[in-house]
Amino acid sequence: MLAAYRRTVYRVYNSDASIAFSIGIANDALSTLLQDTGVATGALITAWNPFSEPRESSSNLAANERLREDVESRGLAWLPAEGCDPAGLWPCEESLLVLGPSRETALQLCNSYGQNAVVWIGEDAIPVLLLADGSIVT
Repeated sequence: MLAAYRRTVYRVYNSDASIAFSIGIANDALSTLLQDTGVATGALITAWNPFSEPRESSSNLAANERLREDVESRGLAWLPAEGCDPAGLWPCEESLLVLGPSRETALQLCNSYGQNAVVWIGEDAIPVLLLADGSIVT
């Protein structure tokens, strides 16, 4: 599973532009995005396919809407995002790039929506995996 997360290409959409990034690789555009939005951290999270078990599209869309509402109720901004398997073995998953969460909040969201991990982006702007147990994997 970790190998699949590392292979995934993550993309965040901001206005008319998009930024693609990968686990463990510094990304200047991602760093600039965080600075431009006035935050030091980000977390890319989805509510699709909890515990990596495929769900129907309607179920995934409804779960992601609940996630969006949850993020907004916490007073956090977000940008649309996705994670895509470049080999096409797993479908792209709609996601949110949550702007400015604490690591604790990112972990709470991860566990609340049955995810194995979220992509954590700390102050160094190097995306890492924050696993549901709180450990970090690069």
